[in-house]
Amino acid sequence: MLSKQAAQLSTRGVAFSSPSFNAILRETINIGARKQSNLNTEQSISQESYKIEKENVKNTLHAQLFGDAANFAFGAASFNSKLPKAEDIK
Repeated sequence: MLSKQAAQLSTRGVAFSSPSFNAILRETINIGARKQSNLNTEQSISQESYKIEKENVKNTLHAQLFGDAANFAFGAASFNSKLPKAEDIK
């Protein structure tokens, strides 16, 4: 982009030492820096969102595993309570 602007300004007769030329180049550099900063921020937010989503999935899986274990324990307790007791067999 800078080389394109330099070519355009030089064909218009603007000297490289011109304040206008330098101001245009600085503005172009500043725009590029802002865009890069925005991209870096977007990437950081995306990575943070990924970490949060990964943690949520992990927590959900742990909760489901705990629920499955609890259901199994309750089922086993229910089964055990329905078995005949030794004193009932006599």
